Amino acid sequence: MNILVISYYFPPYEGVASRRWAKYTKYLTRIDHDVYVICNDFIGPSPWDGDVEKLEEKVTRIKTIENKKKRFQKSLPVEFVDKIMWKISYLWDKSFGKKTTLDSSKNCIPSFYNAAKEIIHEKSIDIVIASGGPYEYLALLPMLKKVANCKFVLDLRDPFPYEHNSDKLSKLENDFQKQLEHEIIDSVDGVISVYDTIIDKYNYKRGAVISHALDFEDFDFPKSNGKNSSALKFVFGGHPYSDSQYFELLNDFLGDIKEKRDAQADCYIPSNLVSKIDFESENINFYPYKSVVKDFLKEQCEADGVLYIVREKHEIDGNFTTKFYELIMTRKPILYFGPETKVSRFIEDHRLGFVVSKDNIPHIINEFLSNIESKKIPEYFDLTPYSFEKEVLKLLDTLKDIHAE
Repeated sequence: MNILVISYYFPPYEGVASRRWAKYTKYLTRIDHDVYVICNDFIGPSPWDGDVEKLEEKVTRIKTIENKKKRFQKSLPVEFVDKIMWKISYLWDKSFGKKTTLDSSKNCIPSFYNAAKEIIHEKSIDIVIASGGPYEYLALLPMLKKVANCKFVLDLRDPFPYEHNSDKLSKLENDFQKQLEHEIIDSVDGVISVYDTIIDKYNYKRGAVISHALDFEDFDFPKSNGKNSSALKFVFGGHPYSDSQYFELLNDFLGDIKEKRDAQADCYIPSNLVSKIDFESENINFYPYKSVVKDFLKEQCEADGVLYIVREKHEIDGNFTTKFYELIMTRKPILYFGPETKVSRFIEDHRLGFVVSKDNIPHIINEFLSNIESKKIPEYFDLTPYSFEKEVLKLLDTLKDIHAE
């Protein structure tokens, strides 16, 4: 099968949004499918560069026009005056700037459209998979549907439209998002997503849940002989979402546990956000993502606990994050900070870690410290069914069914 993947985020983009199609293109290629990619042109490195090395000649990277950035978004300040101006710009935007977070990916629609149209015809593409977010560039799907006979599949990594930002959007912006959603869904032959809630929403379209899955190859590194320090080490990787109250809960947890044992949390986040963390703590360190995924996973495997910190905007669904199965694979206790969701229940039901709340911190600390000796948590959990080797076959079956219709 000849497949074109259109994914705005793709290595060398450093964020976790580039992981999904870096992995699936790698595994589709391994089972002898011809995969082409169109993506935005990012400057690396990315933790997933190695996954797409052999695909490089089939990747079309298009540099798109960026919206004008505000001063604090351009670069980190160095000189004293720069630091003052950077802070003024940041505080002004925080207080008076536009609150909506609509993406600017629509700037790439003409160039993505022309590249996709050419590849579809030259390479006899059977099926096109377009991934979002961002979302506005997906408006190219109705355009392509008019000029191509292949099938189109929409992959949604997050809910669309911007429902979790609806309180920040004007009525005009909300109406635009809903109309855009309708046009895009109308133009595709099927929908895939990591979330069953999204698939259920579009139940009039052929759909399937395709998870973020686990790549066992990422854990192929030498095991450590042990820690160099007696201090407890906790590790987090992902987007911090600066409005998160649960980082404050983590800080309280660490403050209390330090009354009994020295402890520290190292949090790896997108490099451009490190300087913008508006949260001071002696217990939490924020660092840029590591450029090699195995280095980060090795650090998690050597920690005393791995952190799962919920984003408030996703509290209702309580969806599993991109790297959830990697947390289990570390075979370390997962410390979950957030409200009760299907994720927290999954962690407790399978004895994979501890769910922390404001009310139970002293109890959880005692449980955790006791578990350091007993090591009853986490219990063994078979991750084989969640591997990319398994999940890519499920994806392929879905694509074949859609293509055959």
